[in-house]
Amino acid sequence: MRLVTAVLLSVALVAGCSNDRAEKTARIRNLSASELAEIHASLDELKRTGAPMNLRSEQVPPAVARLQPDGVMFRGDSAWIHVAGHVDDKVYLFVNGLGESQSEREIVLSAGELEPQQVLWRQSR
Repeated sequence: MRLVTAVLLSVALVAGCSNDRAEKTARIRNLSASELAEIHASLDELKRTGAPMNLRSEQVPPAVARLQPDGVMFRGDSAWIHVAGHVDDKVYLFVNGLGESQSEREIVLSAGELEPQQVLWRQSR
């Protein structure tokens, strides 16, 4: 009986994560160019002012907080926004081209291991 309960609980948790992942992915794909530009600008400003390498969800700027992320990591001239998912089925927004020396800025959606990455927004300086 315990095994059956454990299996059912695991299935319910995975199903809940999958729905959350699908909803957040759809919401991200519907962001306007100005919303995406605002996300990029807010993370660019944080990077320029010396943000910590990792931000928890309560530390992110309002433009990013609307995505309800699990966290943000800065890596070189990029930021990775962990939006949803677990283990190898995570949804990320890669915010590239942060910093003054970068000539091209972009935001790329990675909606899980099996889906191709999608450029949502790109702008040259």
